[in-house]
Amino acid sequence: MNLAGTIATVPNNDDDPDSFRSAFAINVGDNPEYDFDQDTFFGRTVFGRIEAGLDVAAAISRVAATEGVPVDSPLITTVYEIAAP
Repeated sequence: MNLAGTIATVPNNDDDPDSFRSAFAINVGDNPEYDFDQDTFFGRTVFGRIEAGLDVAAAISRVAATEGVPVDSPLITTVYEIAAP
């Protein structure tokens, strides 16, 4: 389920349901409209979860944008990998 804090696939072309290749998104809020729909066979696959730092992703999501492109690109200076339990 596309719940806040999950990482999901994103189509490269919204009109092509078979274009899920390399793009992904962080769900900063619940997005049930992206869950699999048995009638349309559409859905975005959730493949990960943010364990820490969701506040950073939420802040990035609020950056001013024009047509989905940030006006000023946010700068990420540090990334940490957390070992799986």
